[in-house]
Amino acid sequence: MRERLAVGARRGRRVTTPAAPDPAAWGVVLDQLEGDLDRLEAALDAGDTIDPSPWTPPTGLGPLPDELRERASDVLARLQDLSDEVRDARTASLGEAQRTRQRRDATVAYHATG
Repeated sequence: MRERLAVGARRGRRVTTPAAPDPAAWGVVLDQLEGDLDRLEAALDAGDTIDPSPWTPPTGLGPLPDELRERASDVLARLQDLSDEVRDARTASLGEAQRTRQRRDATVAYHATG
């Protein structure tokens, strides 16, 4: 009978066993994400510019503890909703900018021929 190897091990990569779940560390990460989302949502509601700085996931947390799955799922849903709002606001802004350019160009053309 052949021994079953993890996918990474078959490709010659080192495979490590994940760390045990750490609810306290995960709680801190979720607190930070929720705070970031609160600030971004408030900025979007106020019409302020949003800094698109990338998020770097922390390392060494281990798997998400079962007791935090619902909270993490809520954070993800908020993030997806915010992403949709930002995309919609960007699309509206780009559309308005294009209409403004078209009006400007039409005005310039009218005065040039006029």
